[in-house]
Amino acid sequence: MIGSSHGSTRGCALLKQEAESAEFSLLPGTHSNISVEAKNGRKTVQPDLIVKTKSVYCVVEAKGLRRSSFQHRQLAREFRLAHTAEDKIPQQTPLLLLVLTRPPLVLIQGKGRQSLETAIMAGLREEISPEEMSGWQEKIRETVTWITWSDIDRIVQRNFNAMNIADRSVQASIKRLVQSISEFH
Repeated sequence: MIGSSHGSTRGCALLKQEAESAEFSLLPGTHSNISVEAKNGRKTVQPDLIVKTKSVYCVVEAKGLRRSSFQHRQLAREFRLAHTAEDKIPQQTPLLLLVLTRPPLVLIQGKGRQSLETAIMAGLREEISPEEMSGWQEKIRETVTWITWSDIDRIVQRNFNAMNIADRSVQASIKRLVQSISEFH
């Protein structure tokens, strides 16, 4: 699926290449103690998932089906986390993967629909000093990637249809999982 996302081609290619060895850390809701430095102290960041390989540090944010929006500094914080996380090592390419209900523009609380770049830059301006702003805008294209739930559904359906599963019980179980994605979006 990562190969079908839109955005950071280098980060996605590396993640796809190293997917078999990836480490996944699920971060449920408010139980995350991950933070980034901001103008007025450390700010909590609550991504849904962190995926790490030897070459990629990927922060994943998945939005649900209903009219979901991002908090107005959320994308900026998650973007910075991909770059500055305490457990990120220098050789890891930062990646922010967004799973969306529809292609961008994204809904930002109190701000309306915005491009990913606009939302991230607006959040960065509020989070970091003007002296620190240099270079961040250029990093957005090489860091941010997105995919929709519909894209994921199509990919999973296509792969399931291409599978030859002899055991009917296993096939039925997998089919239910595949159908659950369709029902989700």
